[in-house]
Amino acid sequence: MAENHPLEALFNDPEKYRAGPNYRASNIVFPVEFEGQRYIVKRPRLLAAIIEPYYVLQDKFFLGARRLTRTWRRAAEEIANLECIGGVHAPKLAAYSEKMILREFLEGTDFRSLSSDDERKHTLEGAIHAMAKIHERFHSIGDTHVKNAFQCKDRVCWLDHDGVYREDELRQRRQARDLVKFVYTAYTATRNPELAVFAAEKVKQNYPDADVLWQLRYYMEEKDFGALRLWFPARLPLDGKLNAEIKRILTR
Repeated sequence: MAENHPLEALFNDPEKYRAGPNYRASNIVFPVEFEGQRYIVKRPRLLAAIIEPYYVLQDKFFLGARRLTRTWRRAAEEIANLECIGGVHAPKLAAYSEKMILREFLEGTDFRSLSSDDERKHTLEGAIHAMAKIHERFHSIGDTHVKNAFQCKDRVCWLDHDGVYREDELRQRRQARDLVKFVYTAYTATRNPELAVFAAEKVKQNYPDADVLWQLRYYMEEKDFGALRLWFPARLPLDGKLNAEIKRILTR
């Protein structure tokens, strides 16, 4: 950050402007208020370096796309992604330094705090629309775990953009991976098979890009998404029934 930046005082001492407790996250993430404006502060901590290998291992059993990288690389990825998305169904990037990212504060409710299945279904539909709008910018999200969908007053936003994923594939295939992870983690986040089936049905009905849907169908036919293999990353029931139903919907 350049000297005499309007937010320099906030970056020098973010704790002074803290406006709430840390959020549930592997990094240090908390709200601040500075000169009447609210923001979200994100700073790395040692725990993130420990948890990241676990996430990468989980993904090896699932999509096999997440790359093990250092903290600074993930921060650079988030900065680049937020700049690319430009606030389209994602928080806007306010400023950043070598040690901290400052992004827009969003009013709303995270997926894990929703209190009814009707609310969850509403957010799942909104998350598909949000994903499609981000994809229209020739961008893929990467970590489309349902827990990262955030219900604002009039839209759904995707919050987590710091993962580093393989880029040696067609854009449409990367975007198809976004859809796959979204559908399966609808069960992971809720343990409700009905919501996972609902997510799969709505992806097929509402996602607008036919090329991405074709890649999705091919991806599901190509990958070995057996129930036993998926238990570790997605916690799907071992009897295989839910997995079979998801595959049936996404490949038809």
